[in-house]
Amino acid sequence: MEYKKIPERLYEAATAVIGSVMLDPSVSGDVFARVRPQDFLVPEYRTLFEAERQLFLSGKAIDPVAVAAIVGNEYRPLIMQVMDVTPTAANCMAYVDILRQETRLHRLRTLGEQLTAAATLDEARAVLEKAGQLTANSTGMTALTLQDGFAGFCERQNTKPDYVQFGMSGLDSRAFAELGDYVLLGARPSTGKTMLALQIAAHLGQTYRVGFFSLETKDEKLIDRSMSHLFGLSYDKIKRHALASGDWKQIAQHKGRLERANLEVVQATGRTAEEIASFARYRRYQVVIVDYIQLVRTAKKGYSRENEVAAISNTLANFARDHRVLVLALAQLTRDREDERSKTVRAPTLASFRESGSLEQDADIAMLLYLSEPDNRASDRILRLAKNKEGTVGKLYLAFDGDKQTFTERVLDDNTFRHVLDSTPAPDTWQELNDDNQIPFDDFIGEQYAKA
Repeated sequence: MEYKKIPERLYEAATAVIGSVMLDPSVSGDVFARVRPQDFLVPEYRTLFEAERQLFLSGKAIDPVAVAAIVGNEYRPLIMQVMDVTPTAANCMAYVDILRQETRLHRLRTLGEQLTAAATLDEARAVLEKAGQLTANSTGMTALTLQDGFAGFCERQNTKPDYVQFGMSGLDSRAFAELGDYVLLGARPSTGKTMLALQIAAHLGQTYRVGFFSLETKDEKLIDRSMSHLFGLSYDKIKRHALASGDWKQIAQHKGRLERANLEVVQATGRTAEEIASFARYRRYQVVIVDYIQLVRTAKKGYSRENEVAAISNTLANFARDHRVLVLALAQLTRDREDERSKTVRAPTLASFRESGSLEQDADIAMLLYLSEPDNRASDRILRLAKNKEGTVGKLYLAFDGDKQTFTERVLDDNTFRHVLDSTPAPDTWQELNDDNQIPFDDFIGEQYAKA
């Protein structure tokens, strides 16, 4: 870093922040909650700040003498200079804002020079990823008293909630999803998770700007499936390029469905989570769908596969929360598990997410999609809401019309079947089958569902 290029305003802000802490220790808590050592570009100023923070964390008084004792006598002239040009701490937090903004702006300008000098596309992408991280919303930690929060609570209660609607009443009545949430949809291969995600994307596209990032399926195939779903066309006829005049008439009649779908398909094969996030910000997507997370490339090498997937998930989750974007990440589940005693395939659980145990930890909502009859690909699907921070868990029973590429909720009238889906079995029933504690409760429910 060439210090000559650092603007004078940034020097002044750094001086005022460090000097204010030594002048008035009462501002220390607010300063240390919002300012980090890396916010100081000049190493000498960073050293003084770290010394002040060390004193604060140890509960000692912060003054020029105590700071000098930590950093050494060679810093005394700089400490005296800082104290001389900081007459008051009254405007400390305003200087904190200037410091953080000017530091990020200066780093962005430096990255701009690096981007101009980039020799390869990979070098340019790396610079852009750093720029994306710098422009993320990182305003620091804040504290809100219950008294102050009560005013916002009253205001929210007087307005109609604006939750994200996925287009399935059984899901929408439970999920309470919002922009900024991180949602997982897990399924085993060839279960229909891509089509379900496309259907959700088409529905959300009527309200939000949606980006569907595909890392596995060609965009032409995704478009074909979407057209079948939107217009109710035979997927078989689409694949054979055999649409009849009646089909084209149907397209013309329902063209409004296409015009209302604000959905873009992005071919993202080989891309990193940082690249996906950067492109999503560039296109101003409000909803981002990633198909699927285990295919996202990682920029960090030398990690175990589990840690790589965890890092990818964490990046997407932070992106969602920092930029108020709903991220729906699809994920592969582990293979079907067969219970040795009953010889039935167990239903997947949160522990079934492949290659990372941290996926479900990051998620605000986690859903599992699986076949109602494990050996029958034509059977209906179960969509299990397995984790739901803001609502209740439960299951949906979905009929899948492969020729129209559409999932439809089933209305269950069978009381016995509804009991299996939505209620807890009698304790003695579960215990009778589980006397050696080999069958987890969720798996027991899944087995009873399969039998029903």
